[in-house]
Amino acid sequence: MDDLHSSDRLAQQSAVSGLIPLIDVLLVVLTFLMWMSVAPGGTPKPPQAKTPQAAADPSLPLQVVALSQTGRWFFNGTPTPFEAITSRLRADSGQPRAPRVLFLPSDGLEMETVSESFRTLRATAGDRVRLRMPSEDALP
Repeated sequence: MDDLHSSDRLAQQSAVSGLIPLIDVLLVVLTFLMWMSVAPGGTPKPPQAKTPQAAADPSLPLQVVALSQTGRWFFNGTPTPFEAITSRLRADSGQPRAPRVLFLPSDGLEMETVSESFRTLRATAGDRVRLRMPSEDALP
């Protein structure tokens, strides 16, 4: 009878010891899956360019440059030729506390036109120029 109980115990021990490698493998797979869910995927993002602190300084004056759907340019609410705007921005760039510039394109403009205009303004006035799309006004 003692042999019967010892053979049952031996069978149980071998069954349990046979599960240990399976449990180890499952733990490794589970750990890997958890790591994959929190690890950054794909290619790493390039570092963002840091803009000078003065460009975002709210104490600096603000100049607003707007472009209408018809292609008409405005400087601080006044219709102004684009060449006059760029020359004014170029002149202001030489000041130690040059004013901030906000570019407001009209809602119906093509993205290519907005992009080209913004690039030209950035080439003239540098990092002082910020872009605000019309759709951003509707955001809370």
